[in-house]
Amino acid sequence: MSTAARAPELVVGIGASAGGLRALETFFQAMPPDSGCAFVVVQHLSPDFKSLMDDLLARHTRMRIHRVDDGMVLEPDCIYLIPPRKLMTVKGGQLALTEREAARQLEFPINVFLDSLAADYGPQAVAIVLSGTGTDGTQGVRSVHEAGGLVIVQSLDSADFNGMPRSVINTGLADYVLPPERMPEAVITYAKYPQLRMRQSTRAMSAHEAASSFGPVLEQLRNAYGIDFGEYKIPTVQRRIHRRMSFLHMEDVQAYSHLLIQQPNELDELYKDLLIGVTEFFRDPEAFETLGRDVLPGLLAEPGREEFRVWVAGCASGEEAYSVAILVDEQMRASGYRGRVSIFATDMHRDSLAHAAAGVYERVRLENLGPERITRYFKEEQNGHLRVTPELRQRIIFSAHNVVSDPPFTKIDLITCRNMLIYFQPGTQERVLALFHFALRRGGALFLGSSEGLGGVEAGFMTVAVRHKIYRKTVDSLVVPPEIRAVPSSSRTLRTVASSLAGSLPSTITVSRALLHAYDFLLKETMPTSFIVAENGEIVQYFDQSSRYLQPPEGRSHDNLFNRTDGDLRLALSTIIPKAIKTGQPAVAHGIRLGIVDDAQLLDVQVTPIPGDRHGTTLVHVVILNPREAPQKIAPDSLTPEEDAFAPHAALSHRVHDL
Repeated sequence: MSTAARAPELVVGIGASAGGLRALETFFQAMPPDSGCAFVVVQHLSPDFKSLMDDLLARHTRMRIHRVDDGMVLEPDCIYLIPPRKLMTVKGGQLALTEREAARQLEFPINVFLDSLAADYGPQAVAIVLSGTGTDGTQGVRSVHEAGGLVIVQSLDSADFNGMPRSVINTGLADYVLPPERMPEAVITYAKYPQLRMRQSTRAMSAHEAASSFGPVLEQLRNAYGIDFGEYKIPTVQRRIHRRMSFLHMEDVQAYSHLLIQQPNELDELYKDLLIGVTEFFRDPEAFETLGRDVLPGLLAEPGREEFRVWVAGCASGEEAYSVAILVDEQMRASGYRGRVSIFATDMHRDSLAHAAAGVYERVRLENLGPERITRYFKEEQNGHLRVTPELRQRIIFSAHNVVSDPPFTKIDLITCRNMLIYFQPGTQERVLALFHFALRRGGALFLGSSEGLGGVEAGFMTVAVRHKIYRKTVDSLVVPPEIRAVPSSSRTLRTVASSLAGSLPSTITVSRALLHAYDFLLKETMPTSFIVAENGEIVQYFDQSSRYLQPPEGRSHDNLFNRTDGDLRLALSTIIPKAIKTGQPAVAHGIRLGIVDDAQLLDVQVTPIPGDRHGTTLVHVVILNPREAPQKIAPDSLTPEEDAFAPHAALSHRVHDL
């Protein structure tokens, strides 16, 4: 074969193992035969059986298919298949084969090829990892990424075996997570616009360069969603913005910024891309098994425990939160724990939170659970989807929360934050980890992702499971929690540089102590009996002896309005607070009965949402109105319609209707 043959536009290295044949057939069925690319398939093959891969793929493509011989030259619009018992590399556009020795079975053939592909083709390399077990391909993907190439991985729900795809996704280096039929579009776009490819392959921008290029885009994201992507790693932001631009065949960032103003849907697509919401039930099953076996029993068995509090940070579409809830429920059954369980699941993407709160999933998403857990914790619906049982769902509070800038939850027994920190810049990682340390009570556990670590707060924890990144807090005073503010002070972040270019507000506002005292005095004198309450029920502020309407706390301190109320009042609040937040309008409940029959009151409650300047409504003002003595006996016919709406016999149906 002549070495003067036309060089391929891109060389696409495809790694596949168990379940990979179906994915390969789907991929090549959708790939045009004249893309100008060369495709090299590295599959785990049995050394004892003849491969029929060439015959099988020939049914799905008109491209020429070659079983590789040593020294074969890569040409466009061709598919090259690795032979059994061989390791394959590429150098100077030629494929080289070496014997795979029995003593070297731990050498991963996909990694070997992708490493050489990255070195030989740099930004013209594309790495695709399809279905398979194990981790082969993960190191090779890292090499391709560092060389400026494109990384595509099969989506977990489309893979017959998702071990290899999951391992790559956990690195945070995948440019696309797609089913096989959508991968060709990404490859063709990457081949068609080399100017974007070359831009991606350059060195990572400095903060100042990135702010100059991306400042207007980041400002729009910040204004629309209240999240600062300047806290994220610059190469991640750079590549994902360019990826959206490549879909739209755009080259100029300024033009893309103007497009975002005109097309809010594109801004939302970019936002979702940057959030990288890849999750699944019991992601990394061994790690969850360790959490359930070695950590939860000890936490739940602590003497005097009346509430168990969990924070799932970056919960995306809810799979991780429900996984933790299932583990906790199983340990409760095993240990006989009868206390409260509160699981706070937070994320910045409201569409994902809405999906999580609904708790409805396709059956294929539940494959890691097993039939026993599916039967116990899910109910099948008419469309074949499965819904989380009400008993499990009611233990989780889903709410919008920015882990970087919003105040953390407190007195937490377990925090899970898996595969989110890897996308942050180092300074932001340190700040978030310090907040986690502050949020945990002493003895509480922290569960991180496989590629994450403790960094500067390591001295405040002991390691429970080094492989699975589970840690226990050992001291309270190690870390002074960093100041919570909307704009980080670090001059190295994109946010600070971009804000100086865009003329944003200063990063801090100074208020004198005398003025704060005046505010408190005026609030005390003028506010009605009321509370300010967060979206999850946490009481932020009491006004005018409002605490007399609450149940006295018992055991560990907890200031959650839903936990401190009961009966009709609790039912009314749990109905009208979500309604006010959802609609943005005040909501009122009349004639709520409070107290026992001989000493009861009727009162009205008004909930007014307080608009936030960054994340929409996250606080509400709960006002107690018109407290009055209740008749000792109330005939149903004598109640007004407003009072009857929350009478005990009608409250449940009213709540169901609102839900």
